[in-house]
Amino acid sequence: MTRRFGIAVLLVAAIAVVAAARFAGPWLHEAAPGDGTVATFAVRPGEPFGSMAARLESEKLIVSALRLRILARLSDGADRRVRAGTYELVRGTPPDSLLAQFVEGRVRLLRFVVPEGHRIDQIAALAEAALGFPAASFREAASDSALRARLECPVSSVEGYLFPETYFFPDGVDAVAVVVALTERFEDTWVGLRGDPPAGMNRHDVVTLASIVEAETGVPEERPRVAAVYLNRLREGWKLEADPTVRYGLGQFSGRLYYKHLDIETPYNTYRVAGLPPGPIGSPGRHALQAVLEPLEPCDDFFFVASGDGGHVFSPTKTAHDRAVAEYRRRLR
Repeated sequence: MTRRFGIAVLLVAAIAVVAAARFAGPWLHEAAPGDGTVATFAVRPGEPFGSMAARLESEKLIVSALRLRILARLSDGADRRVRAGTYELVRGTPPDSLLAQFVEGRVRLLRFVVPEGHRIDQIAALAEAALGFPAASFREAASDSALRARLECPVSSVEGYLFPETYFFPDGVDAVAVVVALTERFEDTWVGLRGDPPAGMNRHDVVTLASIVEAETGVPEERPRVAAVYLNRLREGWKLEADPTVRYGLGQFSGRLYYKHLDIETPYNTYRVAGLPPGPIGSPGRHALQAVLEPLEPCDDFFFVASGDGGHVFSPTKTAHDRAVAEYRRRLR
């Protein structure tokens, strides 16, 4: 009888506590004083809710850890549904709104910019700095065989298919999700482009040539003309002789090219190998892709050289090109 009486007392006490909590709305929902500024708060993976609540109290983001624990229990077990990540919390926010933010996983968004023309190694380094995961994991994700098959990409990575743009990712995102997002943005962009690939070329060829056009000029209005020059060379069976492909084949080389570099055999040395290189040499943007699909027409140019003012001088013959080169060298002197 004594044992049954004790259990009954405990049940009544528990019911009383719950009932009291339910009727203590203002007490439970009281917000900590705040001026509306934003505080960064990290919920650690596997962290007990009590520990998290105690840190929130110590950082003056809530009035009481105990009140938050009670509120979480009464909110369909919110204490068991908190998602790890880094949050940006506005001081003065009511505790039920904070709980909703934790349960829904509304973590901080990180800005990630992929510049036009960047190679995978460069993008991986930017991802490591902006998003926090190792560059090696980005390179590994970009080499996934299933992803390459989906994109019909015949080379060892999705170089060229990581679309250059500004992205916002939730804090804690992994490399696979980022690579997939960048390639999906490429596919969405591709669908919206005008025109068809030039005769004899598939999408991979277009992306490859667009990456060369991207590397050759930063002047948007020149891109269709640069694309036309290379397409003219391909149609005539000439070698592309594109310096950016030589640099890519040499790895991380960024110095001045000399004639000795043009003799180094790599699949990307278009001074020695006819046709397009095996794959893209960077990430072309929308305008470079569109330039290959809609090159300048008519165009009888086969050569171009830097003008010295950021643009290029285009020529239809070797004789005219040699004069333009001489003029460029004179300007340099």
